[in-house]
Amino acid sequence: MATGTQSLNALLQRTTIDDHEEILKACNASLKQSKKESNILHTKAVALLKLDRYEDALRALEDGGEAVKSGASLERSYAL
Repeated sequence: MATGTQSLNALLQRTTIDDHEEILKACNASLKQSKKESNILHTKAVALLKLDRYEDALRALEDGGEAVKSGASLERSYAL
């Protein structure tokens, strides 16, 4: 069985750079299997930023805890 990160990586390889809704759906599906996967939460936050959903992006970064927040300081600043 593939992990959430492997499934997300496989989907991202098939999508275009502008397919942010699809990436967001894939992140949400992957997070059902692995709720605290930092790579998935970071990817979700970036997709939300690209969709101009700044509060949701901040929430995704907060859900990841310090590991995600420290690795996504630019994204967090952009969302503020």
